[in-house]
Amino acid sequence: MVILSLDLSTKPGYAIFEDGVLKEYDTLFLDRNVAEFGIYPFSFLKCAESVAERLFNEVIDQMNFDKIVIEETTAGRNNYSQKILEFIHFEVIRQLNKKEYKSVAYVRTGVWRKLTGANQNDEEKKHNARYRAAKKKKVKGDKTRVRVDGELTRKLDKKDYAIRAFKEQFGIQLHKKMEDACEAALIGLAFIKGAPVCDGTTDGGTL
Repeated sequence: MVILSLDLSTKPGYAIFEDGVLKEYDTLFLDRNVAEFGIYPFSFLKCAESVAERLFNEVIDQMNFDKIVIEETTAGRNNYSQKILEFIHFEVIRQLNKKEYKSVAYVRTGVWRKLTGANQNDEEKKHNARYRAAKKKKVKGDKTRVRVDGELTRKLDKKDYAIRAFKEQFGIQLHKKMEDACEAALIGLAFIKGAPVCDGTTDGGTL
């Protein structure tokens, strides 16, 4: 079985699995940001069309996939960031429907993170606790980077957890800028591990 997994965004990540083995992964970077596509709301539409066009030209149309797995959208803090995601998802699904791709599965973020070990682990919790403690000790107005045990550091986030989990699962260390490809691969892996899929209902696809 050949599976394509997607982390859709303005810089979509993708991963291809053949019989459960990761064969290819990458992130597609657009040469423009959303605002450069014109006037809102048409800029969102044009950006979504551009993302979908690249995905189909460079990935989806290159081979026949038995299953396409996509990360389910969840409500975000920034409503406009969430809105462009929904535009992109709509355009990709619209194109898949036109090409009669019927085997498409959505997997929830919390599900794939849990099944692949991409949640914050104990070591990362301790690191962030040390970071917060060191940051509190800084003098007000000090904008220099935080040091822990004499070394410059920063707070770890979900991207870091995914990069670490990718290395644990596939034995490959990726740069943080490849986080979208990393997440796409973990989404596909979760599906292979038996992740429940969303059915368009509130509780669908939960563990």
